[in-house]
Amino acid sequence: MKFEDSLTSDSKLMHEHEVYVAISGTPGIPALHWYRREDPYEVLILDRLGASLEEIPHWGTLNMDAVFSYSIQMVCVLLCHTLVVTDHIFIALLS
Repeated sequence: MKFEDSLTSDSKLMHEHEVYVAISGTPGIPALHWYRREDPYEVLILDRLGASLEEIPHWGTLNMDAVFSYSIQMVCVLLCHTLVVTDHIFIALLS
């Protein structure tokens, strides 16, 4: 669950919601369950797919297999996001 002050003029949470909608169904992307403005906040609820990168170092050292696995997943998610954004820009230019 993520919260953001709804009084800010540039809503990062609204943009994040739009990105999740655009890339929903992609493997490794958490499912979006709910997004709404509930004054004084905007609220986004998504699946949690395991430990965050902040929690992993508390488990001890990571082996190289884990480091490579996380690296590959991050690159794939970034590539997918880049392709979706590029596709939206291209469609917007054509219309």
